[in-house]
Amino acid sequence: MLDKNISKKRNDKNCWLPIVSTIILYVIFTLILQFYFAITFEKSRQIGLDIGISLILSYFIFGMSRSNLGFLAIQTLMFIFLFMGHGTKIREFGGPLTPTDMYAFFALVNILMGWRFWVLIAFLSIATVILIYNLKLFSRTGAFSALTFIGLISLFINQAPMITSYLNRHVGYVVWSQRINYVKHGPFLYTLYEIARYLSVQKEAPTDVQVEKALRELKQKSPQALYISRYGEQKPRNVHLILLESFWDPTQLPDIDFSQDPFSPRFRKLWQDTLSSTALSPVYGGYTANAEFEVLCGFPIEDEGVKFEHRMSNSNLPCLPNLLREYNYISYASHPNIASFWNRINAYKQIGFSHSFFLNDYKEIDMAQNEFMSDKEFYKQTFELIAKHNKTLSASDASKPIFNYMVTIFGHLPYPLTPDRPKVISSKNASSTLEAYANNVFYKTTELMDLLDKLKQDDPDALIVMFGDHLPNLGPNFASYESSGFLSANKSEFTGLMLKNMVTTPLIILDGRRGAQSVGSISMDQLPQLILKYLDLPENNLLSLTKNTQDTIRPLPGQILQINKNHAVTICREDESPCTDLESHMDNIRTLSIDIFEGKQHSLKSLAP
Repeated sequence: MLDKNISKKRNDKNCWLPIVSTIILYVIFTLILQFYFAITFEKSRQIGLDIGISLILSYFIFGMSRSNLGFLAIQTLMFIFLFMGHGTKIREFGGPLTPTDMYAFFALVNILMGWRFWVLIAFLSIATVILIYNLKLFSRTGAFSALTFIGLISLFINQAPMITSYLNRHVGYVVWSQRINYVKHGPFLYTLYEIARYLSVQKEAPTDVQVEKALRELKQKSPQALYISRYGEQKPRNVHLILLESFWDPTQLPDIDFSQDPFSPRFRKLWQDTLSSTALSPVYGGYTANAEFEVLCGFPIEDEGVKFEHRMSNSNLPCLPNLLREYNYISYASHPNIASFWNRINAYKQIGFSHSFFLNDYKEIDMAQNEFMSDKEFYKQTFELIAKHNKTLSASDASKPIFNYMVTIFGHLPYPLTPDRPKVISSKNASSTLEAYANNVFYKTTELMDLLDKLKQDDPDALIVMFGDHLPNLGPNFASYESSGFLSANKSEFTGLMLKNMVTTPLIILDGRRGAQSVGSISMDQLPQLILKYLDLPENNLLSLTKNTQDTIRPLPGQILQINKNHAVTICREDESPCTDLESHMDNIRTLSIDIFEGKQHSLKSLAP
């Protein structure tokens, strides 16, 4: 009897453990977020609800755990993931994790450098071992907890639209700032809310009626053709489309003094010849694949997911490689990185590239940090690979024009140099990261100009398009940008000008012997149609429909950056009445995009000649 009483007393004390541990862990990790990540939760009833959700989850873990120590280990890992995981992404990219990040998980792991990679591997390994060892699912309590938990998950999945609607009414959601949602809701409520929204907004493929409606409304507002095609009157020209990794002009940061211009003098002059034309990117600090999708396929991306990783299930897509194939172009894509990164090996095939070259096709020489091939070596080997492949073609195919798409990798975070590229630029008031980046840019622009000099000799009539995929990540919470007043540390506090600053990169178009062209500031999804125009090819009806007739627009998650003809910048956010017309325009583009890339492609059939 005494033993039973002692056992009962111990169990009674154990039942209080999740309450005590939840409160302690919540306080500890809240302080870590505040003092290390500069993230402070708002004092609101939602945070109280968040603590309640964390307590409920903790009791489920407690019920399935073999021991108190094992429970504490799993609970701590859960808190690390939801606090530190979200905090890290906010620190590096300005917003917390979203469900679509699961598609990009392996690519993001590959980006991690040094100790961060090993910390993640250790975390995942420890978590797996603890879960396998600690879960006790065959006891009465464990089985009941597990079955109840599974039942609640099933109910959550099936009722996601209703749950989302309820949370929208009683909790509130800011569509244009995930960071605001995170600090208002807390990590547990935010995560459940995001999962519910993700499950409830998965759009079914639009019907032929919906597609016809979207096409009809877009045709009414689409611009008229601005030129008459002269295709067939001149020899087809080669196209070289060059994506420059993390490429941007560091001198745009006010109050930062460099020992010399990070851009080589030749490149600076060339860019000035274009009147400093710029491209508006869908991403900041990473996610290059989304910039690629836009410049190749001509449709904007406005969510957090990576298009190459998901929502691109169809083949025979109306992207540049396939469009140019109709005019006898042979298309090449090259990138000195592993083929599976961002799922490029499959995406490039779907887009229509005839041939792709990845890291395994290159000799790994002149590599920064044994990982990032220099641009000079990349350009050299790429043209050698193309020449080698052309020798295997028939005489008629070898004489066809080429579409040469090159994605550089030198200039990637953490901006290392090779032994043959010593530091040439210094600064007394720049961070070490910014200084390293400035030196990367110097070599990128120098080696790019060397390539252009060679192309002018070997391929003088070629159309050459060069652009930066996104701004460089210069540190957590927009470090360097924030200290210079270029951006705010908090993305939700951005002005219209700051939002424009965050997505603007250099763009240079060389139209053969006609030289540098001034195109102003354009969204990256407008580049494919512009390339067709410079090639004097017939206008593509589908791509022309995505252009807004009045202003330059840059769709972004939950908001649209709008730049009028007088260069005035405004932010148009969802659910705001002045945005009704623009949002209607974007709804039609979304309908076509879903139809083309993952639906039944009614629009392609409708526009077929």
